[in-house]
Formats: sequence, structure tokens, C-alpha cells
Amino acid sequence: MNKIFKKIPNDGFSLVEILVAITIIVVALVALSGFNIYSIYIASLTREELLADHLAVEAMEAVRSFRNSTDWDTDGIGSLTVGDSYHPYFVIDTASSSWQMATGTDSINQYERSVVFDNVSRSTSTDDIHTNYDPLYDDPKTRKVSINVSWGENSSTTIISYITSWFQ
Repeated sequence: MNKIFKKIPNDGFSLVEILVAITIIVVALVALSGFNIYSIYIASLTREELLADHLAVEAMEAVRSFRNSTDWDTDGIGSLTVGDSYHPYFVIDTASSSWQMATGTDSINQYERSVVFDNVSRSTSTDDIHTNYDPLYDDPKTRKVSINVSWGENSSTTIISYITSWFQ
């Protein structure tokens, strides 16, 4: 009789094993989709920062071009009001095109760009620029240039450089 009632081998999956496998796969897919969403968010932030950096660099190049194509004291950087906000704009003229500076900020899509010129003082002995402005050591042929590009609620990038008059 024992030979007739052989135990049949259980080679298939049970319903519990299938549910456990499906649960593991779903958890892995949810984790991967969260990673993908985070990657897209980081890529978007990086793109915004890169565009802001390019706008700031463009403004610095515009300031240098403006300096080179104007007379420092008459219609150039030396004639601009220290501490006020400016923005660069390009004038297309048949004779000669050039960068100019206008008061206020510049709106480019979601970005606000401004250029601020500040006075600079130098040490008479070393010719180094002072960290803080001292009117006793004013250098009228050098300006501190601060370019700020902001977007969104709390995002911004700033470039600070010093620019001098070529002809002193």
C-alpha cells in the first residue's frame, strides 16, 4: 500500500512566494523611481545655476567691453554712480556696435541681473586693494564690480571683480 500512495513532489510556487516576489519587485521599482525623480530635480537645479553663471559672466564681459569702448571719466565706468544698480545692454549700430550700461536691473526670463560699481582704495606702499573702502586712499581709476544674478525665491550667484582704466 505504501507504494500506491506516493507523495507527489511540490515543484511549483505557492501563492505566498509569488506575493513576496511581487512585493520585493514593487519596493525596488518605487525606490528607483524616487531616485529618478531626484535626479531630474538635481539636473533642473544644475541647469538653472549654469544659466545664471553664464548670465553673470556675460555681464562681466559686457563691463570689460564697455570699459574698453568708452572714456573712463567722461562716459565710461568712472562716470557711473557708485552703489547704483546697472545692467548691460547691446546697441546695434551700423557704424559700431557696443555694450552700454543702463540703470536698474535686467530681467531675462526668470533671472534678474544687476551690476553694481563701488569705489576702491589702495595701499600707497604696496599698491594692494583694501578690503574695506577708505576714502583717504581712493583709487579713482579702479572700481569693484559686483554682478548678481538671482532667480526663484532664494537662489542667486554673484561675481566680484576689480576693473581699472587702461589709460591713467
